[in-house]
Amino acid sequence: MFMTFGEYQERAHSFSRICELGNPVEEAGRWAMSEMNEVWFEPGDARKTGLLQGWIEYNPEVALQIAKEFGDVLWFIGEDASNNQRSLDILAKDSLRRNGKILTTMSDVPIKRFDIEANKKAGDYSVVNYELKPFLKPGEMHHAHTTISESPAYVLSRVFARLGRALSPSYRVFSNGPASSTDFESDRLIDRSRADSLWVMSWIGQTMLGTSLEEIAEINLEKLTRREEAGTVLSGQDVDRSR
Repeated sequence: MFMTFGEYQERAHSFSRICELGNPVEEAGRWAMSEMNEVWFEPGDARKTGLLQGWIEYNPEVALQIAKEFGDVLWFIGEDASNNQRSLDILAKDSLRRNGKILTTMSDVPIKRFDIEANKKAGDYSVVNYELKPFLKPGEMHHAHTTISESPAYVLSRVFARLGRALSPSYRVFSNGPASSTDFESDRLIDRSRADSLWVMSWIGQTMLGTSLEEIAEINLEKLTRREEAGTVLSGQDVDRSR
């Protein structure tokens, strides 16, 4: 029996301790942004960035580290959905409809089914470089569109930037520099980033990390179970926090 997005969401939410924080919504947003940053780097270790950028050869240890961080991002997307009366199944169906051109009547979406479609079709997912666009001539506008198969790291960074805007009410507090491409994007794109992140993480997981979104979800639940048993869900010594 394959795990559905709804089953993952329900099980993952059972570990939530966000209600114990002083300002649950804002703190969850801050933590989510921290997890997205940890996809890219650890203090003194740039191998995750190198792997995502294609600068270093595949390394199973580094790939697993990134997969675990993807699992944390998935958890925060699920927690945001739970706290806003949303469903990960609905987000998955929205992503399949918009990005995969697939209409499904399934109320519960198996993550494995989502992985299969993302593996086949997500390579064409693209973002627009709004900073480059003004400098292109009419016949050159296609250069402003970058697909994930052309530059996985760039597309992932853009989608996660949107996701940061979606999950963190005080996002601009952390972005005091000049405007980025994300600042030119519509509220609709920001809202869709939750579903699009599932699509992008599935493709990168399968194409670059030797895993899948289903396996990432399973790894995340295993980690949460271990932390629950050790009493380290919110803080404390944990093998995943030692890195």
